[in-house]
Amino acid sequence: MNLLVVSVGIRDADHCISHWLTTGLQAAGHTLFGFDPLTVTEVFGWSGAQRLLQQVVVGRHIDRVLCFPPYDMIDPVTATAIRALGVPIIGLRYDDGIFVAGYQGPRLAHLLTESAGICDLVGTTCEAAQTEAARLGIPDMELWPLPISTTPFPTADVPKRYDVSFIGPAMLNRERPSPRPGLVLRLQAAGIDVHVWGSQWSEVVGLRSGSAGTRLSHAEM
Repeated sequence: MNLLVVSVGIRDADHCISHWLTTGLQAAGHTLFGFDPLTVTEVFGWSGAQRLLQQVVVGRHIDRVLCFPPYDMIDPVTATAIRALGVPIIGLRYDDGIFVAGYQGPRLAHLLTESAGICDLVGTTCEAAQTEAARLGIPDMELWPLPISTTPFPTADVPKRYDVSFIGPAMLNRERPSPRPGLVLRLQAAGIDVHVWGSQWSEVVGLRSGSAGTRLSHAEM
């Protein structure tokens, strides 16, 4: 089966969910193609990126589109055009645990319904989000359990080396800038010893020399 993965994580070596998902699907015998709409938007603009997405679906003979997170990667017009080709769109929501814990009422309802008009089927990693979606009458949201241990990560009995350690990519993108670099820079400017690991941090202007490491292995973590 030809699968098109629409995600900003498809190009990021630190994006663990993208890594697990793509590796597992390839091991199952599927052919995967990747499409990062934000990167393409930087070149062709939003409307151009959406047109190119439709062309990729046709040109690569895509059978299924997997979109994660499914909030703002595909616009409704493009989704309708893709589904008209007989290609279903499956959305994978992996941040719902944060949303359910931090929002309620109309705001939470809005967040949970964002992908309803885009996707034929939505998977959420959060059981509480699925329950709330059912209460709100949001159709086609299924529980998508991830193989993540809930056991607290063991801490090593070693002296502290830094005030703050941040592990994850800098997420540099002109179309949708992340607050991560600015936050780290402000902490360092306040005299806090912050050390970061992950992709793109070496490109952050103003980061204190020697405070950015590379990607960590599981043992190093």
